[in-house]
Amino acid sequence: MVEGMIWMVFIFYLVYTLVPTFLIRRLGYGVFKSRTESPCAALTFDDGPDPQYTPQLLDLLARKGTRATFFVLGAKAEHYPDLIRRMHEEGHLVGLHNYMHHSNALMTPWKVRRTLEHSADVIERITGIRPVHYRPPWGVFNVFDFLLIRKFRIVLWSMAAFDWRSRGGTDKIKRKLIGKSERRRRHSPARQRRHTGREPRRAGLYDRGTRGCAGGCPPAGHLFCAY
Repeated sequence: MVEGMIWMVFIFYLVYTLVPTFLIRRLGYGVFKSRTESPCAALTFDDGPDPQYTPQLLDLLARKGTRATFFVLGAKAEHYPDLIRRMHEEGHLVGLHNYMHHSNALMTPWKVRRTLEHSADVIERITGIRPVHYRPPWGVFNVFDFLLIRKFRIVLWSMAAFDWRSRGGTDKIKRKLIGKSERRRRHSPARQRRHTGREPRRAGLYDRGTRGCAGGCPPAGHLFCAY
């Protein structure tokens, strides 16, 4: 009896989230892919805005003349509307990352859609533009996402900084990103993913790593761009 229940749970989880996540992440099913006239790398940041580190990041991007894409949490957007407004006014793209940092695998399809719509409402009230780009936490989907979020453009990543891992420090983060960028020099566009909403110790690592890479991590011959 217990073994049968375990198998039922496993099969449900397999169908509900593992299969759709594989189709989307590995096969690119339903994923938005930007088309540009010149090679570019999209610099993206998840989990923000953060009241301490996001202003520093925006200052850095302004000095470098670089645009980025921010996949923000609706709850944080409500708390820090001035940061969302600044992102928009400085030419960055604001996308969705759920209302809270909860996995789609642990939510019902209707809750996923409800939280996305609420987050989109929050950002639209702040910027005047309704966001359509969406990246789910951890890049995890459920089987109904194909139907319920078709109005949103799913955006993933081709390179991740793994900046939430403090081991190795910022030099390791920078070397890893540059190495990945060089290996992908023939593929365009590239999408680098980093985070702005982690705890202070790791956020500091992310901040210093970004300072080291913002001007020098796109693949050779590429420029940083937003979607």
